[in-house]
Amino acid sequence: MKGIGTLRAGAALGALWMLTLVPRVAGAQVVTLEELETLALQNDARWGMTDAQAREADARMALAKAGRKPTFLLDLDAAAQPGTQIVQVPTLEGETATVRSAPPVGQPNAFRVDPVYHAEFTMHAPLYDFGRTRTAIEAAQTQRAVSSAWDSQDSEALLRRLRASYLSWLYAHSVHHWTTESATDALAQRDRVAHRVQDGERPGADLTAAQHEALERQLAATDRQAELDRARLRIEQLVGEPLPPKEEPETRLLTLQTPDDAELASAEADALMRESEVARLEAGTLRKSRRPVLAATARTGVRGVGNDVFPGYRLGVNLAVPLWDGGKIAAEAELAEAQAMELEAEAAQSRSAAQSAQEQARADRLSAETQLPLAEQLVSVAEERVE
Repeated sequence: MKGIGTLRAGAALGALWMLTLVPRVAGAQVVTLEELETLALQNDARWGMTDAQAREADARMALAKAGRKPTFLLDLDAAAQPGTQIVQVPTLEGETATVRSAPPVGQPNAFRVDPVYHAEFTMHAPLYDFGRTRTAIEAAQTQRAVSSAWDSQDSEALLRRLRASYLSWLYAHSVHHWTTESATDALAQRDRVAHRVQDGERPGADLTAAQHEALERQLAATDRQAELDRARLRIEQLVGEPLPPKEEPETRLLTLQTPDDAELASAEADALMRESEVARLEAGTLRKSRRPVLAATARTGVRGVGNDVFPGYRLGVNLAVPLWDGGKIAAEAELAEAQAMELEAEAAQSRSAAQSAQEQARADRLSAETQLPLAEQLVSVAEERVE
């Protein structure tokens, strides 16, 4: 992973001496890096996704905690139906059984309709689930931490790209101004040579050479204009809105503080490891879903037929034991374990990239420390030439 240090050691030191020769264009407005960073964070399209991920993490947490809370149900029912009378029915053994039913067809009240109603309140309160809810809560907490870590890293990565692009824009602006001035000087030199050739002071071949030089510098200025436009377009894409036509980068170059790629890569590895932990916790939650659940139950209410109302209640303890689901839970747990292993491999790769970035950053700093005195000498020479 190439760090910002390489860009600063090359582009910054290359543009430093040219910046002393670049006057500010009349009417131009300076846009600072801090202003662009604020706009980029405000206009970042990922914030909508970030909010959705935060809501998802909160919902997962609420869902996990709900496993420990009791549930309540109120059931109301009213109907009109036959079959509410007490009748005697002969059995196959020749005896008589008393049941609640409608009289046989042909007897009185066979089609009589009676109102039937009931109101019942039910409570189901989990007592112990052998670690199911605890594991689900741990997974939700870790998922929320992962979401926050990714949000922070995404913001840092956006600012890192913006800072690198700002430095490239500054370099392209400086080179474009220098090549434009060079093309203007070449055109003036061509005109001077043309006058001397016309007066017979110089041979015609000198005019051809001067025209060729002027065309080459104009072509170079055109290429630098294209690079400047591309650098400006990259800034606009990162910021999320177009810049005013006369805005130019700030010439404060060496004080730009850029994030370390190694730190960002290490943060990415930490986030990936947390995602792996979430996947393993989800696998554990799935496996524990096959454990029994002990709960207390309560039910109370009334039932009625016509004008008669009968109370009823029930208190008890329920033990639900899953027996067999065809292997579905085991397969889902294995899938979560495989995802955890994949995330751990990605984290290891990211840490390796972080170490490489640190080594590259050290080399870039040593190179910059060596080149900076030379750049300062170039600035001094350029100032003397301007004077």
